[in-house]
Amino acid sequence: MDPRISIGIDNCFAIKRWVTPAEWCRVIREMGLKYVECVANLEIEPLLTPKECHDEWVDQVREQGAKHGVEVVMMYSNNSTYDTVGFAHPDERVRRRYVEQWFGEFLRIAGALGAAVGYYVQGLPEEILYDKSRYGQAVRHYTECMERVSALAGLHGVDTVALEQMYTPHQPPFTIAGMKELLGSMNRKNQVPLYLTEDVGHHCPYYLRPTEERLQKAFPRYCRDGYLSVWLGSKRAQELYERERAAGCGFLRQEAVREILEDVEENGHLFSDLRDTDCYEWIRKLGAYSPVIHLQQTNGCHSSHEAFSPETNKEGIVHPVKLLRALKECYDRPEDPTLPPRCEHIYLIQELYLSTKEIGYQGLHRLSWSTDYLRRFIPRDGMRLSELIAYNKTSIIEGDDDDVA
Repeated sequence: MDPRISIGIDNCFAIKRWVTPAEWCRVIREMGLKYVECVANLEIEPLLTPKECHDEWVDQVREQGAKHGVEVVMMYSNNSTYDTVGFAHPDERVRRRYVEQWFGEFLRIAGALGAAVGYYVQGLPEEILYDKSRYGQAVRHYTECMERVSALAGLHGVDTVALEQMYTPHQPPFTIAGMKELLGSMNRKNQVPLYLTEDVGHHCPYYLRPTEERLQKAFPRYCRDGYLSVWLGSKRAQELYERERAAGCGFLRQEAVREILEDVEENGHLFSDLRDTDCYEWIRKLGAYSPVIHLQQTNGCHSSHEAFSPETNKEGIVHPVKLLRALKECYDRPEDPTLPPRCEHIYLIQELYLSTKEIGYQGLHRLSWSTDYLRRFIPRDGMRLSELIAYNKTSIIEGDDDDVA
């Protein structure tokens, strides 16, 4: 398969500024973009806005989209789902309300627009994170909710549902293996399979398995002021570390190191591997199953949603050519029958925020810069991946001395 590739933008930048379809459609088209990922924050929150207004909003989006040449390719959930434990909530009443009422209406709106749906809506509070039994129960809860969302999607004519990957243990799945397992499970059970949304900024090195070297290096600081600079995973591992501090030896004994590392292995679900911290590795393994890929410039440690500008590109790790080549590696592999069908069209969606203090027209100028930068490597929407690889054969990647050819 040789997918088509297009550039778009998430209209999250427009929150509390260009809030009507007429305004955000106009502004997006003036940036030279056609494809939009629309967030529910833009005055279409399923439960906060009156239901009788939703169909009017859909009509406005259709009208203004036709006028400006703008198309909503995906509807994405918003703060009301990202900022809650949601589908992992221990109270079944809360989970049911999110599924049946919030997502029921959200899917109906998306279906009316002919758009795909993307979301994230589960988190594990500390009391569950450190309890292996309750952790497993929470996973079952959110998986059951996802299955129901996929069933509702089919009823509303939505044929693509995608879950955004996250990057910490309390927001699973946060590893390549965990995401692949979830997609495979959902693909077996549902008429509308689950895809992922890869966000190139959703990777960090903070939850790697600790090594003996890192445990020893962090110990003096912990003894000095109690700050624990290494992720240990379970409460028991933390208690073992504290026990050594209380012993007052000034160093971490080998027996304690052994016990901690054994505990780490017993609680492997709380740790990521080095490959999980690399956006290109995610794309190599699962990029063909990500109908939209969220773009932002990042240093690899923080999801700051920066635009692609001369300043951010100097320190940033994200480059369009590297992304396209990683994507090609994924499509060059044999198709995995356990996963959903591979995507025939992938939208590279810039997910960029304007700060509250930022002057609106200056922010739009910055976002236009970002789009202009991406257009250097993806000059036209709908080009085949193979065409783009050939087009960028001699592109220079900023920060590298060598040609990427």
